[in-house]
Amino acid sequence: MTAYILKRLLLFPVMMLAITLVSFTIINLAPGVSGSSSATGDASAQRMTRQQLKTLRETFHVGKPVHHRYLYWLGAMQPEYRPETLTLRLPFSVAPDAVPGVRTVRVRFAFQGAIDEAERMERVRAAKKAEETLVPAWDEEGCYPRGSAGGELELEIELQKKALFLEAPPSPVFRNPQPLAEGSPFSWALAWERPTAEQGGGGTLLLQISSAESHYLLIGGEAAPVLEVTGDVSGMSFAPVEVPPAPKRGVLFGDLGKSVERPSVTVAQRLWDALPITLLLNFISILVIYLASIPIGIYSATHQNTMLDRSSTVVLFMLYSLPSFWVAILLLKGMVVLKNAGLPYLPIQGLLPTGADDLPTLEYLYTATKHLILPVLALSYGALAGLSRFMRVGMIDIIRSDYIRTARAKGCREPRVIFKHALRNSLIPVVTLVAGLLPSMIGGSIIIEQIFGINGMGNLAYTAMLTRDYTILMATLTFGSFLTLAGILISDILYVIIDPRISFESGGR
Repeated sequence: MTAYILKRLLLFPVMMLAITLVSFTIINLAPGVSGSSSATGDASAQRMTRQQLKTLRETFHVGKPVHHRYLYWLGAMQPEYRPETLTLRLPFSVAPDAVPGVRTVRVRFAFQGAIDEAERMERVRAAKKAEETLVPAWDEEGCYPRGSAGGELELEIELQKKALFLEAPPSPVFRNPQPLAEGSPFSWALAWERPTAEQGGGGTLLLQISSAESHYLLIGGEAAPVLEVTGDVSGMSFAPVEVPPAPKRGVLFGDLGKSVERPSVTVAQRLWDALPITLLLNFISILVIYLASIPIGIYSATHQNTMLDRSSTVVLFMLYSLPSFWVAILLLKGMVVLKNAGLPYLPIQGLLPTGADDLPTLEYLYTATKHLILPVLALSYGALAGLSRFMRVGMIDIIRSDYIRTARAKGCREPRVIFKHALRNSLIPVVTLVAGLLPSMIGGSIIIEQIFGINGMGNLAYTAMLTRDYTILMATLTFGSFLTLAGILISDILYVIIDPRISFESGGR
């Protein structure tokens, strides 16, 4: 059993790579991801804002080969890091014998490693051709890096000697920082960090550089910022500039990108906000399904062809044939009728009312329970009907076995025969369905959450499809694929636990 589990776990990464590669390729064929346009629909409605297009480009790397784009999304390849704001740290120390006074210092910084003008224009032309349906007016200026860009500051550093500490190094004071280059694309701010023991009277000069067009700030690969200090630096020693490392991107590093619909929010944050709601809703639904369907199936199998068995079969098949969205709408309409008639009714929207966080604990639980009844009922009835039929068929097959007849012939009481000898083996068909339970907890409630206004994973995926939020869709597919593989493994393990005759070792049954 241990060897089998290890084999399956080793296959997990391979299967996930294959599933996510197929999903990524299909999503990249969708209108808008690669710059292609849809054949139908209003063209203006299909356009994205520049911020949304930027988010899509950062996640799916529009314009690159699809296999490179997948490796970027996965994290096996790291893209160039182009932050909008970058803080460079320049440590320096002051010698104890430094002469106090004012020094004029120039700080130059530049960002190198950008593409040349010819290559930039070629990229602009290709991007205009590919994305003309996405952006109403393409701005050729600032779409891609031009070459080296930088700036120069001039500031005064005054070294002050304190009378009570004549042996200590002079303390620096920064004054009058001024830019020397006009029309620079950068804005900047200066700060000073207190010195460490090794720096003596120095410290760290913090230069925060910002650019509205983040393509100017290029870090990664051979590209790196260059910073040098010139002027009157007597008595001061500047260390090499410290550049913050580029953050690791990709799913392997826990980075799912940013939401296209809401670029200021990460995909992980949106999933984290919606996941607990869906887990709560589906956990209660699955609990209700199994607690109700297994006893119903056992009773129907042990009381075949009775009036109650036949009537329950008819009712359950009717429930199984009713679509969940239709039942959900009927429940919603029924509550509206009860409310208009002045009769007691259940809430029909959301999981909690406004201001529920201020309620006492017991009242909060009571209110949440009332909001859960209708969604749980709409999610549970269909699976309950189907699972009870699986349980009935499995139990009927088992109680006709020879060992069950032998147990009865030995004088075992009927409850002992059913619950000790027959129940365990009859659960195998039910356990088979466990493999689909975990992914259904994520994607199985799309329609129900939409109807009842519940902001869970289902509603998030539905909204992502409507708004073409492909980063959310890709994350949802990846998460669902992982849960599917995990569910299959759990189902296989439960087979062995329920029926010891089943073995995954060589020579086993």
